[in-house]
Amino acid sequence: MAKKIAVVFDSQSLFSFFMGQEGSAEVQGLLRQIEAGTCEGYINIVNLIELRYVPARAGKDFLEQSITRSGIKIVPLVVGNVLWKIAAELKANYAISLADACAAATAIWFDCELVAGADPEFNQLQDAGLMKILTIGKL
Repeated sequence: MAKKIAVVFDSQSLFSFFMGQEGSAEVQGLLRQIEAGTCEGYINIVNLIELRYVPARAGKDFLEQSITRSGIKIVPLVVGNVLWKIAAELKANYAISLADACAAATAIWFDCELVAGADPEFNQLQDAGLMKILTIGKL
């Protein structure tokens, strides 16, 4: 039996989907695969926080609920889990935001692609051979 495809979502890719921006069809396809059970989807808790507070600033509150109902698994940063250490190392060694470091660390931890918007911060990690990126949208 083939290994199930798995992806980690950066918040920007999900923002693109919910806002109907470029790349939203690619994200929608992945979400359908997750709902069908043919793909595993993950989001780091820090990126889920972004999906909560960014729209809330604009008076909207729909993204977080949609994510939690989609079947995407929420990955916490907990003591005893080395995920937070991977994120800290990425933040220490690369010019990357904390939220992006958490998304990248989650993709590294699960050894799967990161679904991201056209964010140049992630390119340095891919160039270093640390992870693979499925970029939606354009630079």
